[in-house]
Amino acid sequence: RPHLEGEQPEWRGQIVLRTEGARRILNCASSALPGDGGDEAPITGRAGGAILVFDDVTELLVAQREAVQRATAAAEAAQQQVHAQADQDAKRTTGLQALQQRVSQGLATAIAQNVVTLQPAPDRLTLRVRSDTLFRPGTVALRPESRDIVEQIVAVLHTVPDYLYRVDGHTDDVPMTGAARARFPSTWELSAVRAVALVRFFQERHIPAERLVASGHAFHRPLTPNTTPEGRAQNRRIEISLVPLPVPEDRPAQR
Repeated sequence: RPHLEGEQPEWRGQIVLRTEGARRILNCASSALPGDGGDEAPITGRAGGAILVFDDVTELLVAQREAVQRATAAAEAAQQQVHAQADQDAKRTTGLQALQQRVSQGLATAIAQNVVTLQPAPDRLTLRVRSDTLFRPGTVALRPESRDIVEQIVAVLHTVPDYLYRVDGHTDDVPMTGAARARFPSTWELSAVRAVALVRFFQERHIPAERLVASGHAFHRPLTPNTTPEGRAQNRRIEISLVPLPVPEDRPAQR
């Protein structure tokens, strides 16, 4: 409506401009607003509200841009990590394939005679030997006639120094009886001591102790049901797993 003489426009919400750039933008609009001559009119009312909205939108856009930048950086870092893991897995697979070829050559005769079987896995290569080949029933001393095959295994281990050698003892589910029971209350003890006996043999042949591990599992990890003599014979076994050593992490240089 027309303004009466002396009446001030009913503009509310006067604000102070936050930037000179915004003030210059408003100069054009303010020239069309009532004021004294060429003086700058106060930025109030709807014009002030527009600037307030302009500032809020600018801040929102900046925040969104920063959020996008952070998300992009995180996605790139995750992608680099995936690529690095894939490269590491590929190198491990290649290394295990080369390992299997070397072990197969070193134990060719024992493998051909089915004394040793190789069980490749994504993270290790396992040499499997029947316990009856290495030990008499209920005992933990290596059979004298088994020394030749064990020496062949030692010779192979010396050619692959970058691995951890894990020796696992396994039994069938037949309970301990007689004199053996007095020494080994259960197959837990029998399987563990057999693994330790082989580890000690390796250590005496200069396999580093820090890369040897011995464990016993009794009859709790069977390959086949313990329902037949053949199945029980298959479950009585020693497994020697060659596990790649972990890659050491880069450490900051000490001052």
